[in-house]
Amino acid sequence: MRERLVGACALVALAGCGHDLGRSGSLGQLGEGYFTYGCVDEGDAVCNITDAVNTAQVDIELGLDGQIPAAVAVGSRFDLSYWGDVSTDDGELLFVEVIPASPTHIRQGGGFVIDDAGTFAFLAHSPKGVVADFTHVTAVEPSRLDLWVDEQKMASLQMDEGRHSHIAVVPNDDTNVALAGALPYIWTSSNEDVLRIDEVETVGTPSAGVEHNDDEVRIVAMAPGNATLTVSAGNLTKAIEITITPEVSP
Repeated sequence: MRERLVGACALVALAGCGHDLGRSGSLGQLGEGYFTYGCVDEGDAVCNITDAVNTAQVDIELGLDGQIPAAVAVGSRFDLSYWGDVSTDDGELLFVEVIPASPTHIRQGGGFVIDDAGTFAFLAHSPKGVVADFTHVTAVEPSRLDLWVDEQKMASLQMDEGRHSHIAVVPNDDTNVALAGALPYIWTSSNEDVLRIDEVETVGTPSAGVEHNDDEVRIVAMAPGNATLTVSAGNLTKAIEITITPEVSP
């Protein structure tokens, strides 16, 4: 299981949240402190605690211990915090916020959303105009969605009537690297009499009160037959065929 990192302290200096400098996150490019990646909600594969996905396989791609991932998905929501000893020449400790160096292509509000592919600079910036440090985040247009069941990528699935299973989705790019960030997923069943989709209870409370985006669902085998489970995010769609076999009497 992974510790869920939430960007609830977006406007903090080191003393503000009690973190030890250097224990997590990615060192800023000026070397003055650490930028920590945070999930806005459970829809981000970085923070989704699930048995469906082989987390050991994708964790290195997504980033560990609050490190900035190799890339986030274009259109996904994420958060950044900064930990560092930011002070004036007379010793006044300053609170800083993480802001984009240029607001073009980046939306703010309950975290950040990058609307275009590319690499973008983010600043650790104080209200007094001091730029303490900076880092970069790369945004990549996802090329496909992978569905995971029992730590295996799935193209189809067979279930016994009356059984249930958890399925999770992870976005990927053309190089087969998992992408971070919470995308707005939509799940559908082609035949709800055969296959029902239930929400999965979340762990913790999403920061900033934004709308929850599910990257995991619970499917229930209602009756024998076939149904197509489909998940979509923007222009991307992934569908798998699920066959429900009759319950075997003891």
